[in-house]
Amino acid sequence: MAARITKFYVANIPDGFRPWDLATFLGKFREIAGSFIARKRSKEDLKFGFVSFKGTKEWKELERNLQGLNLGGSKLKINRARFAKENDLVE
Repeated sequence: MAARITKFYVANIPDGFRPWDLATFLGKFREIAGSFIARKRSKEDLKFGFVSFKGTKEWKELERNLQGLNLGGSKLKINRARFAKENDLVE
């Protein structure tokens, strides 16, 4: 059975966290298809990355559930990635 993929932008990731740490933390909400943490920082000087979730028919509900999560003492900023070509593709 094919799964819908939705990519989310995640900002304010604590220093020292790796992509697999982020995937493990967010994997309790939905199955993770992949994760990435950039080496550079955002314009707001925040560490950021992306997480792709499988099976996200209702991505808006998932986005609401992810808001305000605390990871290692940092409140994550999470929203659906605007220009990700993976969004709504079927794997």
